[in-house]
Amino acid sequence: MNIKKIVKNAITLLTSVEKMRQYFDYCRASLLHGKGRLSVPYGGKIETSSFTEHWSAYNLMPDATELNLMKKRATENSIVFDIGANVGVWTVLLSRTCPSAKIHSFEPAPDTYKLLERNVLINQCLNVVANNIAASDNDGVVAFEVPNGVSIYGRVRPEKQGQDDCGRFAHSDMYEVKCARLSDYCEKHDIEQIDFMKIDVEGFELQVLRGMEEFFMNKKVGAIYIETMKENHIRMASSYREFLDFFGKVGYKIYTLSEGGGAQNEVTPDQVTAHNHLCVPG
Repeated sequence: MNIKKIVKNAITLLTSVEKMRQYFDYCRASLLHGKGRLSVPYGGKIETSSFTEHWSAYNLMPDATELNLMKKRATENSIVFDIGANVGVWTVLLSRTCPSAKIHSFEPAPDTYKLLERNVLINQCLNVVANNIAASDNDGVVAFEVPNGVSIYGRVRPEKQGQDDCGRFAHSDMYEVKCARLSDYCEKHDIEQIDFMKIDVEGFELQVLRGMEEFFMNKKVGAIYIETMKENHIRMASSYREFLDFFGKVGYKIYTLSEGGGAQNEVTPDQVTAHNHLCVPG
């Protein structure tokens, strides 16, 4: 690491009290456990491989409304899918919210998947099935890229480059990973209905949805909590509008999330502004 980068990182820490506190927590955990450990609700712990990853996971921690959403949707004997599980923050919390629910988690990046497995293990999430594959609209192999030190932004590599003004993917590690249609996965595992899905795949959402379109057409998915950031689709050179229109096509409506974790205000594709929305059958 060069001097300029060290100085820049030091200034960043000094200007953020919370970031400094998290940095010391990360360092202490690294000394004790060999890796950083982030505390999450319900007494859970999430191991991370770098402070950048630790800080990113901390900032993406589910808020109170999202924790309420989990309580509403991860209920006794329910089937829950975590698509884009990363190191397992949502997976662990969903598991701890309802130990009798069955959680199917999907994370393609090899190193990130190892941390997901580790976090499932240290949190004793016996109701989790972890899968080292990318959910897609076809079966096979895809290129997957992960920005250096920031696994939360890992994504399926786009066929054509989009607009990446911030240079997020300028320096990335590249992998070949397995991909599968979720409808085929469900058939293989005798899953006829999914009660709740969380999807966060950095602009690849439409392909994930298309991979189980028949489930949506037959209203066999109770609710989807999905990232709806336009910037991700610009980076992917994918159609943001086509992605949002998919829900109307299969008979689902888009809502903002209420404080209690339920559907609050219905929005049209033109009115989508939040980072995440709840979609349920209309």
